[in-house]
Amino acid sequence: MLLCLIVYLPGLTSIPPVDRDECRFAQASRQMFESATLPAERQDVRTDAQGRPLGPHAGGWVVPMVQDRPRLNKPPLVYWLHVASAWAFTAGDPARDAMWIYRIPSILCAIMAVLATWRIGLQMFDPRAAWLAGSLLGLSPMVVWDAHQARADQLLLACTTLAMLALWRCIKAPGSWGWPIALWACVGLGILAKGFITPMVVVLGLGAFCACTRSLAPVRAVRAWLALPVLLLIVSPWLVLIDRHFGLWAYTSIVWEETFRRGALGSREGHFAPPGTHLLLLVVLFWPGCFATAEGFVLAVRRAWGGPKIDRTQALWPRFKQGLARVLRTRAQGRAAELFLLSWIVPAWIVFELSPAKLPHYTLPMYPAIALLSARAVLSARLQRPLPALDAGLFIWTLIPATLALGLIGVLLIPAWTNNAVPTGWPAVLVALGAVVALVLLALAHRRFRSGHAAHGQLLGIAVGICLLVPTLQVVAPALVPGRASARIIERLHQIDPSATRPLASTYHEDSIIFHSRGQVQRIASTDLLTWLNANPQGLAIVRLKSIPDALAEEKVLVRDQASGLGIVGGPVP
Repeated sequence: MLLCLIVYLPGLTSIPPVDRDECRFAQASRQMFESATLPAERQDVRTDAQGRPLGPHAGGWVVPMVQDRPRLNKPPLVYWLHVASAWAFTAGDPARDAMWIYRIPSILCAIMAVLATWRIGLQMFDPRAAWLAGSLLGLSPMVVWDAHQARADQLLLACTTLAMLALWRCIKAPGSWGWPIALWACVGLGILAKGFITPMVVVLGLGAFCACTRSLAPVRAVRAWLALPVLLLIVSPWLVLIDRHFGLWAYTSIVWEETFRRGALGSREGHFAPPGTHLLLLVVLFWPGCFATAEGFVLAVRRAWGGPKIDRTQALWPRFKQGLARVLRTRAQGRAAELFLLSWIVPAWIVFELSPAKLPHYTLPMYPAIALLSARAVLSARLQRPLPALDAGLFIWTLIPATLALGLIGVLLIPAWTNNAVPTGWPAVLVALGAVVALVLLALAHRRFRSGHAAHGQLLGIAVGICLLVPTLQVVAPALVPGRASARIIERLHQIDPSATRPLASTYHEDSIIFHSRGQVQRIASTDLLTWLNANPQGLAIVRLKSIPDALAEEKVLVRDQASGLGIVGGPVP
C-alpha cells in the first residue's frame, strides 16, 4: 500500500482534468451529487413528454447526466463511488468539490487490485512472488496513470481481480458456498462497473481451464446455477429504476451500441488499430515487469502441461510447433496455478486483439495475471544466469526508462517543448534529480541482469520506476496534459465575470470546459458565434484564437491567451 501511495498521490491534485472521458465521468458525478444535495428550488429537473430526464438534475441517482444529456453508456457504480467521495470530502457541499476528489475511488480500487493480486500470489506461489507481482502491477505505468483518472477502469480492474481470486479459491477448494457467492457477487459488481467485461473474462477463463483439463469439475465448483439469482439480485434493481426513468428498450439499444457494435465494428470515435497492438503496448505500459513476461509465459505453458521438456537447441519455429501441438492435443496435467493464469490471459486477450476498437486500458483486467507470471519467472532458476552481451530483451527493457529519463532532462533544457509551462526552482530540481538517480539505478539494474541476478535487477527496476514516475506526475504531467488549456482560460474568465452570472458559450468543445464551468457553458458552432453574441449582448464566449470571425469587432475580443490558443469574446462588462 505504501508503494502504491508513493506513485498514486503525486499529481493527484496538480494534474488538470483530462479530456474527454475523465471530465464526462466527473461532471456526471457532480450533477448526481447536486441532485442529492442542492435545495429543490436550485435544481433543474425538467423531463420530456415520455418522462425522460432533460434537466441536469432530473436523473437523480439513476440516470447520470452531463448537462442535459443522459450518459448511460457506462453503468452507475463508479458514479455512486464518486458521489460518496465528494460527499465525504466536501461535507455535502457541491460548491467545494474538485477533480482530485473524484479520483480518490480510482486510487482505492487500484490498491484493492494490487492487494488481491498479492493474495492470489500467496495462494498460488510464495510470499516473494506475491509481493513482487503486486509491486509490478501497482507500478506499471498503465495502472499508475489510470489511477489518476476519475474513470471506471480501476473499478473494473478491482472487480475482475477479486472475481478471479474467488474463482481460483472455488477451483482449489470445491464444496464451499462462500467463494461461489463471492465470485458471482464480484461479477455483478463488475457489470455495474463497466458492463460485460468482467463476466467475459471470468467465463472465458473458466471455459479455457475446463477445456485444457478436459473436466467440468470447475463448473460444478463455482455452482454455476447461483450466477443468475446473484446477478439478478445485484443488477436488476438498477434496471427497474432505469426502465422507470428512461425506458429499458432505449437503454438496451445504448448497451448494444457500446458493447457488441463497438467490439465488432469499432467505436464511432475511431481508436482503430491492427491486431497485435496491445501486445506491443504491453512492453511500455507494463514496465518494469515486462522484462520476464515472455519467459513467464513460456515457463507457464511448460509447467501447466507437464510432459518432457522441449529441446531448446532446435530452431524457434520447430519448438513453437511442438509446443503448440502439445497444448492443443494433450490434456494439461501439470500445475493448476500456471494453467489458471494462462486461461485468465489468453482468451480475453485474443478478444481484445481481434476487436477493431483499441485503447491502451482495454487489456487492464489481464494485468494481474501477467504480473503473477512475470514475478514467478523473475524468481525462477532459469533467469538466475548471466545474460549475453547483446540480449535484445534487456536492451529494450533498458531503453524505455532511459528514453523517459532523457526526455525529462530535455523538458528542463528545452522549455519550448512545454510552452514554458514547466516550473523552475525546486520542482525543476526534483525532475532533474529523479532523472539522474533513475539513470544511475538503471545502469546498476542492467549490470545485475547481465550478471545473472534477475531478482535484484527487477527490484532496482522498481526503484527506477519510482524515481521517474514521481517527478513526471507531480511536475511534468500538469504542464503537458491538454486539459490545462481549459484551466487557463477559465481562470481568465473568472477575472472578467467573478460572479459567474453572465451567459457563457464556447466554440471550443472539449469537456474540460464543461467541468471547469460547472456545466454552465453552452456549446455552439463557430458559425453561430455572431448570432449567439447578438442574442446575448452580455454574454461571453470561449473561442479558438485562430477561428475568430473577421466580422467580429476587435473590441469584442476581451482576452487573448496565446499559451492555450484560446480567447474570450463578449460585450461590455455590466
